[in-house]
Amino acid sequence: MLKCTHTYDHYYLHEEITAIFQEYVEKYPRYVQLVSLAKTAEGRDIWLLELTDTQTGQFSQKPAYCACGPVHAQEVMGTMNIMLFVDYLLTNRDEPEVAKILADYTVYALPNPTPDGTECYLTTPEILRSVTRMYPFDELQPGLQMQDMDGDGVIRQMRFRDPLGPWKISKEDPRMMQVRDPDETEGEFYQVFREGMFLDGIDWREQAHNAPEKWGFDLNRSWPIGWRPEALQKGAGHYPLENIENRTIADFLVNHKNICTFMIYHCSAGVFFYPPSYKHPKEAPRDDIQRYKEVLRMGTEETGYPAQNVHETFCVRQGMFAAGSLDDFLHFGMGLFSFACECWDLETQAGIPGKWDRLPAKETAQDKYNYEYKTLRWVDEHIGKDVFKPWTKLQHPQLGEVEIGGFDYKFVIVNAPNSMLREELEKTVRFMRRQIKILPRIELSDVRATRIEDGVYRVEATVVNKKYLPTNVTTEAINMKMVQPDTVSLQGEDIEFLTGKSRQKIGFLPGISGIRVEHHFTNYVVIPGAPIQKQATWVIRAKPGTVLNIHADSDRAGHATAQLVLPAKA
Repeated sequence: MLKCTHTYDHYYLHEEITAIFQEYVEKYPRYVQLVSLAKTAEGRDIWLLELTDTQTGQFSQKPAYCACGPVHAQEVMGTMNIMLFVDYLLTNRDEPEVAKILADYTVYALPNPTPDGTECYLTTPEILRSVTRMYPFDELQPGLQMQDMDGDGVIRQMRFRDPLGPWKISKEDPRMMQVRDPDETEGEFYQVFREGMFLDGIDWREQAHNAPEKWGFDLNRSWPIGWRPEALQKGAGHYPLENIENRTIADFLVNHKNICTFMIYHCSAGVFFYPPSYKHPKEAPRDDIQRYKEVLRMGTEETGYPAQNVHETFCVRQGMFAAGSLDDFLHFGMGLFSFACECWDLETQAGIPGKWDRLPAKETAQDKYNYEYKTLRWVDEHIGKDVFKPWTKLQHPQLGEVEIGGFDYKFVIVNAPNSMLREELEKTVRFMRRQIKILPRIELSDVRATRIEDGVYRVEATVVNKKYLPTNVTTEAINMKMVQPDTVSLQGEDIEFLTGKSRQKIGFLPGISGIRVEHHFTNYVVIPGAPIQKQATWVIRAKPGTVLNIHADSDRAGHATAQLVLPAKA
């Protein structure tokens, strides 16, 4: 188990997150800075916690890794992943591995960009996608309105007898329902809905469906890249970045040029999703896609989650569509290395094939029944039989006698239950610890001055990126002119440049990912590519003993400095 300070046996409310962050500021001033990026509509701070060892450089001077919590407010496990990761770094700040991370890099922790939505999700029976604002309708629409009818604080399933109902009680397990057979005309049949009420004034049979969500904004469909309007993409809003939560993240990105990688947390799928979403990966730079595959192999090693492209999974395999997503904006709008971690998957835990590998069009009602049966058995054994509330009779004001029962949707299906939370969080934190080490970082080496003749010297310096990602981070960043070439400069008093400019552009350094290899049985082949280091040379006229300062600078890969003194003799 990872060494940490706080407990992770429950989901943190906004007040607790705030108190923990303020504790970090007081306890670790050398490492921590807390910033409120914005206030939400309900007056909550959208917190950003910045971490680095300031004795080795300030936050903005180092390559940065950013981890972002839920843009879907119901996926509160994402917040907890980031809270544990921050806790782990600070608790273990003196351990060599963590000390090196904090010395070389900056970590931006954005645990909860949707605090209004998550607070509602955690403190009320309500189930929502992102934020507590009416959209796309100004008033409730016909259909079943979700509501906690029995007062237990959870919205479950609600069933009632109806001769026209499509469901019957399972003979294998009376907690389950299954579709009636085509030739079944005798017996007890049921309607099954979410727990709640139908809109008053309309017969329920005329609205025998779940009503459109009253809070229908989807903050992961409201980003500028690939955005489509509501008619084509549900939850997209009236225009991109309409909500303050989206705008806050976008402004943060624009104002923090040192960010290299951005990890987004979602829940309930047990998979890593990498862009693009709105177009086929064949239309994206090939080396960018290859980097995602190579890095996410580490993620699979640590978590067991497979890596899949969003477009191929949603559009091609599932027949769905996802446009205006955050990961597309990050990659194609900002040129960052970004992907989503969908943590926790109840079905995979239960031994069911991953939902994103299955073909919905080929799944039968019996297949779905079998999946639920197997899941229920697993929950009984590993979480507890009390997780499923037995069907309990209730007098409904509109429907008469109904029965309410089923899982707690919020903390069994979408998010891990409290009893399994810490174990699940540690999987992704171990990957985050490894992922930071791929960030590019420029260094200076082989810095020397050679006397050519009296007062004339050749000065040389090598700039190298020994890390995995290139200093530009993505090829898309170059294609869209989002980054400037790396530079190296030479400064000193009373020097004359005979060859070479004081400040030289050296392009971008590809890092280890630029080394292409092929393995043919016992034959190991290296494919020539761009060098991972470049040398700058100047010929100058200056006095012996002059102090020279050499600076290497990169938009994203940080800064490096070196100093030397011109020799008096050769």
